Amino acid sequence: MATFPFTAVVGQDSLKTALLLAIVDSRINGVLISGSRGSAKSTLVRSLEQLIPGQQLVTLPLGATEEMVSGTLKLQQALQSGEVIFSPGLLARAHGGLLYVDEVNLLPDHLVDLLLDVSASGVNHVERDGISHRHDAEFVLVGTMNPDEGELRPQLLDRFGLMAVVQEKFTLEERRDIVNRRVAFDADPVAIESENQHLIDDLRDRIGNAIRRLENISMPEAITMEIACRCADAGVEGVRADITFYRAARAHAALAGHSQVTAADLDAVENLVLHHRRDPGSRDASGTPPGSTQTRGGGEQSGASGSSPHGSRGTSETRSVPTGRPVSLPLRTNPDHPSTRPRLGFPERSQARSPGANLGSRFLPAAAIRNPEGKTHWFRTLCDTDNIQRRLRREPGLKLCYRYPVRRSLPVNLVLLDTSASTRLFQALSQAKGAIRDLAYRSYLDRVRFGIVTFGNDSVEMVLAPQRAPHDIDSVLDRIRAGGGTPLHRAIHYLDGLVGKLKRKDAVCSIFILTDGKVRGGADHRTANLERARTTVVDIELGNFRLGRSRYVARELGAKYLHISELM
Repeated sequence: MATFPFTAVVGQDSLKTALLLAIVDSRINGVLISGSRGSAKSTLVRSLEQLIPGQQLVTLPLGATEEMVSGTLKLQQALQSGEVIFSPGLLARAHGGLLYVDEVNLLPDHLVDLLLDVSASGVNHVERDGISHRHDAEFVLVGTMNPDEGELRPQLLDRFGLMAVVQEKFTLEERRDIVNRRVAFDADPVAIESENQHLIDDLRDRIGNAIRRLENISMPEAITMEIACRCADAGVEGVRADITFYRAARAHAALAGHSQVTAADLDAVENLVLHHRRDPGSRDASGTPPGSTQTRGGGEQSGASGSSPHGSRGTSETRSVPTGRPVSLPLRTNPDHPSTRPRLGFPERSQARSPGANLGSRFLPAAAIRNPEGKTHWFRTLCDTDNIQRRLRREPGLKLCYRYPVRRSLPVNLVLLDTSASTRLFQALSQAKGAIRDLAYRSYLDRVRFGIVTFGNDSVEMVLAPQRAPHDIDSVLDRIRAGGGTPLHRAIHYLDGLVGKLKRKDAVCSIFILTDGKVRGGADHRTANLERARTTVVDIELGNFRLGRSRYVARELGAKYLHISELM
């Protein structure tokens, strides 16, 4: 299959620089690429194969099992001959090359733990009940992510040496060029590859020359001190950023053909190194807090500007990885202020064991060998074929038992929000939005799916379908307006059907109904799915005189009742 040429991608100069630096010096420890869909993240990563002849680009799919990644011990040979044979996984294939993880922020926790261990030690260790195997696994880790689909675990985030936030806004000319190049490539990929071959060859030679001269690049003492000053100003933790900054600046100087590192090299790599490590209270090189939006020439959103790999100091990223959780304080006069948002209590992340955990325990022979602690050595049992044959002769019904893996549940937080005209009183709807904003943010941090259904204006509307909790929920909440009647009966039945559909996909739903309860009659009991879900009714009725009808709604639904003033 033809690969779109690296040199044919329009713009994204900062991302291109980050990828080249990681190839020149693998000790930089890889690149994290953040950006929205359709911004050429995967296209650029896959095109790296054209620049690294003799090295492999191995892709780790989201649905991979632990055995696929780390490798396993072959069972067939163990059953037939008792011989222990290791079957390499993706980590063994990636040794000496690149390991690419698309949507790395959605990677299951057990695979994140595995990557953390291997990236720190450079060795993959596979063990199954006393049988173990070790092999070297040193690679350049490249990950892509969409920040709107959830954050990356801090432990793995810190393992990426560089982070590039891709350009998301293009000029009209750039959009035209992107479309024309893509259409031309789809029509005749061989012709486009031929047109770019001389550029690819030149870039490959430039990389080779940079690798050869890397160790001879001198680092003046003043530049080393400048690196320390910039890292201290950024408020980074530890000195890993300083070391990465040193290596990235030297690799940039080698690519540029310099004999020593200069201040221009520091400017070019500063945001790539510090963007995901910068303390939220510090100020970046341009003097603006990290994460703030700043317009720049060329529309780039990272360290390099224009078409030069050197870039210029004084740039800031337009997006930042979220840090920390909002602090919830008692309600005040401005309910939409971050410090006054109420908190909603919701269940912790599912404690179900991950599908890849202890894969060896799936195979448990009935003729099991047990150690003094009573644990089954399944692999040694399989290798003891003589023992199994003797048992089969004595017990013809003896079989090897297969234990099916437990399916992992999918946690979902669903909000049913009352937007009837009565919620305008005492800013009840604003208070409810503050609580929803807090719940959405914590769902984002915990990678829990999140959805919002409103009922008001005599209608029921799905304003946010259940999905990965977005990082910024304000744009959704701002569109919600109050008015009209309160179709609570219809809303509960709608939500009941939605929960039923999600349960068929192994979802575990937590329901939050925010209402003032001002509706005639009570809730209908024919809500089997809601009764089995964890449901909380949050009373958003405010004022000195309250009717308290939300208590009856909670009682008829068999739900937990809370008043919004309790959520502090």
